[in-house]
Amino acid sequence: MKKLLYLTVLIIGLMSCTDSADVCVNQIKDCIDTKSYPEECISKALNQYCGTDFNTSKNQWWYDMKDWAKKSKKNKEKLITLSEKLKEEAKDKGYKKLRLVAEEAIDNGILSH
Repeated sequence: MKKLLYLTVLIIGLMSCTDSADVCVNQIKDCIDTKSYPEECISKALNQYCGTDFNTSKNQWWYDMKDWAKKSKKNKEKLITLSEKLKEEAKDKGYKKLRLVAEEAIDNGILSH
């Protein structure tokens, strides 16, 4: 019984880990496609993906996210993974705005020193 419970939790955990970056990519695509000013929407998608709750209506959000990324290697790797997914989707689908989000917002924004 314990093995079955452990296996179930492991499978659910792995599924949620692999899907979260893809979900965030889709949310960011939706923000770009449907919002006149997608910045706050993208920030909210990043908050959800990272498990943070920083105020997206203020410019302080960028500094809070930078601090969050610096807190642990896991946090930084999570954003790197998302950036790679965005770039992959941009390349596969010809979606240039996703590459801009990856490079400008994540790589040169949140993850920059």
